[in-house]
Amino acid sequence: MKKNNNNINLICSKGFVNGPCGGVSNDNCEVSKKKCIWVLIYKKMKKSKKINEFIKKYIPPK
Repeated sequence: MKKNNNNINLICSKGFVNGPCGGVSNDNCEVSKKKCIWVLIYKKMKKSKKINEFIKKYIPPK
């Protein structure tokens, strides 16, 4: 299991690799009750002012 320096799981509990599922409550995954990695990614990108770059690259599902 991959973890960062803060010992936070860097893999989605559901195994999603393309984005969040929507099953999040108070930033926690509905399955594992741990912090959702996608929420953490979003917050870090927003804090570093890179969120607009991310949104520009978004490809909606077919």
